[in-house]
Amino acid sequence: MSPVLVVCIALIMLLLLIALGVPIYLCLGMTGFVGTWMLTDLGTALSFWKTFPYNRAADYTQMVIPMFILMGYFAYAAGLSKEAYGVANKWLGRFPAGIAMATIGASALFGACCGSSVACSATMGRVAIPEMKSRGYNDKVAAGVVAAGGLLGIMIPPSTILVFYASLAECSVGDMLLAGILPGILTAIIFCIGLRIWANYDKTLCPDVVKYPLIEMIKSLRHLWGIAVMFLVLMGGIYGGISTPSEAASLGAVVIFLMMFIKIPKSNWKEIPKQIAEALDETIKTVGMIFTILICSAMFSVFMTKAQVPAMINTWAMSLPLPPLAIVSMFLLILIPMGMFMDPFSSLVIIVPLTYRVVTQTFGYSVIWYGILMTLMIQIGLLTPPVGLNVYVMKGSCPDLPLEDIFRGSAPFVIFTAIVVLIILFVPEIATALL
Repeated sequence: MSPVLVVCIALIMLLLLIALGVPIYLCLGMTGFVGTWMLTDLGTALSFWKTFPYNRAADYTQMVIPMFILMGYFAYAAGLSKEAYGVANKWLGRFPAGIAMATIGASALFGACCGSSVACSATMGRVAIPEMKSRGYNDKVAAGVVAAGGLLGIMIPPSTILVFYASLAECSVGDMLLAGILPGILTAIIFCIGLRIWANYDKTLCPDVVKYPLIEMIKSLRHLWGIAVMFLVLMGGIYGGISTPSEAASLGAVVIFLMMFIKIPKSNWKEIPKQIAEALDETIKTVGMIFTILICSAMFSVFMTKAQVPAMINTWAMSLPLPPLAIVSMFLLILIPMGMFMDPFSSLVIIVPLTYRVVTQTFGYSVIWYGILMTLMIQIGLLTPPVGLNVYVMKGSCPDLPLEDIFRGSAPFVIFTAIVVLIILFVPEIATALL
């Protein structure tokens, strides 16, 4: 059977399974297995599946994923999210839309020790939403701001998405993490500028502001020492050549574990075992989900490679009467509808293996730059219906608020993120300046 026919049958099977409501990891795994079987034979497909899951999951560099997630939960237990919000509030709360801007700033700070967008949104929601409501913000705006702030958790290192992309595109994990710093800061700045402009048209973003004395603002910076230490351990170790990303992630988890005993009052130490158990439980659940998707979707990716789909895409891209940057933009736009129905990991594992060689080898663009752009497009999917993972997290924090209102509250940030994508698309040095 010709590879083209096999691919067509496999894609029809994939779409049918998705339409039937089968979990996406099973859709990808089953389609990959059946496709490999049709290209080879049943014995070869079974033999491949026998060893593939272990070989895919046992990659040493992927140890950073569970460590980054564990760090985020330990950071919340240590109170780093509350401290970040307190500092950001003192510095930004004096401006129109200042509390919303403080939420974005605190999310950026907390993102320096939390590698998950969903975890960042959930954590900041517990801290920021009550404060925003008490200051006169309506629920829709408050939930939308926190959902958008969580996006910074997957851009500013440590980031599980950047590590995931690096494993798919076969590039340096350390370089991907370093490349996320400036785009993450740019995203936070664009969000704050957008909020300031938004406040001119929506007066619910302009409740009474609180201005703190300059000396109090400066003194508040001392509360950031925990986040500064974590960032230094992670990025200082990697950038300075002292440790590999895996070693830095492991060391970071140990450091923030010890930090819990410093940050938490001694009278509350009896709560630490419970917090550790909860952190480990949530980490195991999240890592199990990520690696299940990784293994099953990688099987689908292997099938597509065996069917020579990347080569077909390369030939098709070269035949288009379009400049390379336009074709790259087409690849990026594909992530928007994918993000509407798939989680970020499933979207990446399908599109990256099929397109990154065209972008990097055929067109000569940086694989790191392409990864940053893809991560930004993934962020848009986290805010758009019907999946919108960050929006559903906010639904848990605001159960009385209709889901469509949260989507409306986060809609402006889709535009703000698109602006960041355009800036980095035409100024790639922002993504590669630190390399």
